[in-house]
Amino acid sequence: MKAVVSGKAEKVILAMDADAHIREEILSLCKTHGVKTEAYKSKKALGILGGINRHAAAIAILKETKTSD
Repeated sequence: MKAVVSGKAEKVILAMDADAHIREEILSLCKTHGVKTEAYKSKKALGILGGINRHAAAIAILKETKTSD
């Protein structure tokens, strides 16, 4: 997950029905980079939550960026 590695992710929401090896890899990556994680009910529901028309194993919530006026 590029957003986690680059420091742009505030939190990652992970589908509970994602493949175990994918969940483990994402959880490890988030722990290494100090990113909070949250479980969500399913890949289908997570895709809908993320506003995409497909299943999603995980989505990243990005940190708010400040813009200059």
